[in-house]
Amino acid sequence: MSTLQSRLKLFNAKERFALVSHILGNAHFEPAADFMRNIKELYGVSSAPYDIYGAMEYHLDWLYAALLNPEVGAPIPLVIGEDGGYGPVTGSQEDIDFLVCFSLDENSVDAVQPVTYLVLIEAKGVTNWETPQLASKLARFRTMKAAFEANPNVRTKLLLMSPTDPRLANRQNEALRQVIADFEDFGSIDWLPIPMEAAYQKVVRCDANGVPTKTAPTHWKVQLR
Repeated sequence: MSTLQSRLKLFNAKERFALVSHILGNAHFEPAADFMRNIKELYGVSSAPYDIYGAMEYHLDWLYAALLNPEVGAPIPLVIGEDGGYGPVTGSQEDIDFLVCFSLDENSVDAVQPVTYLVLIEAKGVTNWETPQLASKLARFRTMKAAFEANPNVRTKLLLMSPTDPRLANRQNEALRQVIADFEDFGSIDWLPIPMEAAYQKVVRCDANGVPTKTAPTHWKVQLR
């Protein structure tokens, strides 16, 4: 019987993934020990994960197909809405920033297959969280519900990573926090910090006095973010 990890690999034809893997000398993206320790602590995992698979910018169409594992070449009817708004198969390149999939030999549903964790990660570094973007991803996950339910031994977790926790209240993120709170399909949406340097710079187009402008720039400058 094929594993979810093996099926995920079959769809991951991203050139960037292959390029980074080749340049760094890794056959696949192996998460660092510190990161996996954080994941174990976050989800209360006690045994050692194995068959760990990581992938970046993984298309949600691919994820849906890997979960359902249909016969290759067999036409599958599109459900209402898939050729329009949100649907399991959209033909778009909407993706998850990074996914980590690993198995454990504990607490299996049927005592035959191991428990597999599928951690779907959305991340922000120096840019802000965008409420419509996250809402779009979560709505897409809802349409994939049947595929997740077809894998009773797979525990799907949604994880946000950023320098500060977007679930904490401030004046800017009330709408974002409401989107997160309303999404109960996978239980709570979790968060882990991602370290970022404090003194990043950026290039800005401006006028001769250094005033930033998008409409009629004549100069450019470097400034702190």
